[in-house]
Amino acid sequence: MSTSEIAGRPAAGTSSHAGPADAGEASAPDGGANHLVRGSAWFVASVMIGALGGFIVTWIATGVADADTLGRAQSLQVAVLFVTYATGMGLPVAVARYAGANTRSVNVLYTWALLYTCLSSIVGTIGFYVVASVFMPDGATRQAFEQLNQWGTIPGAAVFFCMVTGMSFTLLVEVRLVTLRQWRWVLARVVLLNAVRLPLLFVPVLGTTTLGLVLILVGVPAASGLIGAVLIRLATPRADRGTLFPVPSEARPALRYANVHYVGMLSAQAPQFTVPLLVTSSVPAAEASAFAVAWLITAVVFLIPHTVGQVLLAESSRQPSAVAPQVRTALLITVPTMIVAAVGAIVLGPRLATTVFGPEYALTGEVLGRFVSAGVPWAITATLLARARVLGRNRAAIIITGVFAVVTLGSVAAVVGSGGVEAAATAWLIANVVAALAAIITTVATRTVSVGHLVPSPEPT
Repeated sequence: MSTSEIAGRPAAGTSSHAGPADAGEASAPDGGANHLVRGSAWFVASVMIGALGGFIVTWIATGVADADTLGRAQSLQVAVLFVTYATGMGLPVAVARYAGANTRSVNVLYTWALLYTCLSSIVGTIGFYVVASVFMPDGATRQAFEQLNQWGTIPGAAVFFCMVTGMSFTLLVEVRLVTLRQWRWVLARVVLLNAVRLPLLFVPVLGTTTLGLVLILVGVPAASGLIGAVLIRLATPRADRGTLFPVPSEARPALRYANVHYVGMLSAQAPQFTVPLLVTSSVPAAEASAFAVAWLITAVVFLIPHTVGQVLLAESSRQPSAVAPQVRTALLITVPTMIVAAVGAIVLGPRLATTVFGPEYALTGEVLGRFVSAGVPWAITATLLARARVLGRNRAAIIITGVFAVVTLGSVAAVVGSGGVEAAATAWLIANVVAALAAIITTVATRTVSVGHLVPSPEPT
């Protein structure tokens, strides 16, 4: 593939300065449905390969390292992912919504997004360290942080910041590849990531120590984000790269869009990142590892509706008037897939957990079915949330994500102290059903709200 193809350059005979509206018109003949199906297929393939790779990495890690060591590493991984989520600032949604072209103004805004996420990662790292030192209970996560800071708080915080920044870059790089329709490179990144991580597990100093496992579980993916950001810029023709200044006039509405949906992203993703942090911070390292394995599988399953929703957002934003058939297509992709995943987890989960990971991971199989089954209602919630974002219905998006966050976090927090992980799994499933019903009601109630659009400024000559 040529550099211009990687960068998503238009074909010969088309304008290199086509804006988002032009891109939508270009895809109008097929209504965007073909791109949605193809993009979703590539994304689901990347998720499946990522899931297989993650499963293999975890399986090997459970055999190489003891449960306590792995549990501490997974707890630190959860902390990094939590701070990455908390400092996202709505940027992944904004990039998906407004980076549908490969123009100079879009690339300048994308560079600003990378810089913005660096600054937010600094604030997030400092804030997490301050809060954790005061409020973090004496569990697996605190033990992991003690090992990270064994050479001092400042070096430990610097390493933590690098991991958070790298993971933030990874999210933005993946979304940018989606908007450029470079599906093969999304898949290639996942393949290369696992190809690098697997052999590192057999290096004794890495596979059998907490910090070594953190490097494999978090450090390698973080590095892929930093490298990916550089490669995307190098693959973009020099004339279209741009610099930080002058700032395009689209910056203000794009920033406002990011800020509005930052609240929504916090609400929508809060349970997926806060629940594991609460659990791994409160239980012993070995139990944290058993839970983390179940949650890893659950997170991968939940990623399928999320990624299809991202594709829906990117493709429908080119032609918002055609969002209805694409929503139906997205539901036809995600709901049956989630049902199959749920049945598989219920039937095969208990035996698979003890057979593959060992008897000390029996808890994984006991709760896996309930955690994964929540993916069925989540598919509905994620799709309707993407629809609201495409149509600029900010109030609906905030309501959908707010209800999802409140009912899931509230129910899990209410029972986990007395009932443990099993009670939390049941609460997680029931809460997702309630959230999906709320999303349907909200969508119907706001169907007459007007649509908001971004009018791009002309490209500089």
